[in-house]
Amino acid sequence: MTTRAPRSKEFRRIEEQLANEKAKTRRLSDKVRQLEGQLSSAVTMLEMQAIISEPSTSSTVSSISRKQNPGS
Repeated sequence: MTTRAPRSKEFRRIEEQLANEKAKTRRLSDKVRQLEGQLSSAVTMLEMQAIISEPSTSSTVSSISRKQNPGS
């Protein structure tokens, strides 16, 4: 029968420090995902705004509509 040697205080301290760093990494990863989502939303809104503000938007939309519904 094998018995485990008791862990030293230093080993436990290092394990606790590692657990804290892993938790910090998870929190930072979550924050990065959140910021990436916000950035993606902002880019989408800017792209939509650019499309809307183009002077030829209405003719582009009409052209697309005619291609999809040639009888119109």
